[in-house]
Amino acid sequence: MAARRSGTIVNIGSVVGEITTPWGGVYAATKAAEQAIFDTLWMECRPFNVSIMHVSSGGVISNIAQNMISRFSLLSDSLYIPCLNITVERINRN
Repeated sequence: MAARRSGTIVNIGSVVGEITTPWGGVYAATKAAEQAIFDTLWMECRPFNVSIMHVSSGGVISNIAQNMISRFSLLSDSLYIPCLNITVERINRN
């Protein structure tokens, strides 16, 4: 693309890189880092007329939460025990 001085690179990110949610800090951090890398790539590719497009998708319906909930547990002395119902509700939210 740089040699041709033409092209577009599309990055599929997530809105979670911009707006975090509880229990998703690591995922949000990776998406924020991904966005920062592509912001930098945009500056680096601009002299070669190569465009960078970052798409931040919102929520999608998948089986990730259902697959995860069967393995989700808290230790009996966890400080999050009083929030367990809220946590499970958040995991099951589509």
